Amino acid sequence: MTIAQAPSAKRRPSAGVRRVGYLAAIAANAVALWAVHRLLVWGWPGFLTPAFEEVLPLVSASLIVSMLVNAGFVVRDQGRVKAFGDLLNAAFGVAVSLRMWTVFPFDFTGYGTDWTLAVRIALVVGIVATSIAVVVGLVKIIAGDPAVDGSR
Repeated sequence: MTIAQAPSAKRRPSAGVRRVGYLAAIAANAVALWAVHRLLVWGWPGFLTPAFEEVLPLVSASLIVSMLVNAGFVVRDQGRVKAFGDLLNAAFGVAVSLRMWTVFPFDFTGYGTDWTLAVRIALVVGIVATSIAVVVGLVKIIAGDPAVDGSR
């Protein structure tokens, strides 16, 4: 006879481990914010056009919001608070992806392969995925997330 065991609940890392992760994300976003403001000066990557300046304010805002959200998560990262932070990050992700689609600050003409279609497809996938994340965030805010902390 076989004894069936209940599936174990997925355990979150400890609060300390999560906080270290949030602090690392803040640092990574700060480095990314510094770097994106220098890409055109560096001339790298070569396929990036001067039109990148048109998306830079939104990219910067997205990175700053992500740093602020992660700073908030250092204090509290459960229930509706976590869902709201995730929603903000996803909403900015959608906005940045849509802006990249409309401006399309890339030029692949100097390369052996034209990557335009692949980048457009990647942008669509990103827009769809982050849009789904926005909807999930809204549902978690409205309904709560009892799996995390019984926030109903």
